[in-house]
Amino acid sequence: MGDMHDDVKRRLEDAGRTLMMLPMPADGMPAGNRAAWPDVMQRFWDVVGVADEGSVEERQEALAQVRNATKLRASRAAITRLDEVLEWLLKIERPHHRKAVMARMLVHPVSERPVHSWGQIAKVLGTNRSTVRRWYEGGVKAILETLAEAA
Repeated sequence: MGDMHDDVKRRLEDAGRTLMMLPMPADGMPAGNRAAWPDVMQRFWDVVGVADEGSVEERQEALAQVRNATKLRASRAAITRLDEVLEWLLKIERPHHRKAVMARMLVHPVSERPVHSWGQIAKVLGTNRSTVRRWYEGGVKAILETLAEAA
């Protein structure tokens, strides 16, 4: 049971990481129906977003800034796994358990650290850290029970 418990936690974190990589619309709402073709880029400097003018040093500095600002993209497989985990979350019947799991599963894609600390989650949910941890574990247990029933 311990291995499965750790596997579920890893899957939750993987899903949270993927969720953090997805683009967020400016207004926080999904985009409406539309079609858009990307601009065709012809030159290397267009591809990396650096001006073709300037000295070699200026170009190298601009390239370093582009590398630091590179956006991570979630793969299709990761998004498919995310969808599966989101279905799991719906099986957590207790709202506080679900909220604790949803908040804690968010992992920063670069630092690999949770986005929200136990204390931050506790403050938002109006309780203390140990209660949030207990709710989180209760949510993971509910997921494990759901998976066991499906097997």
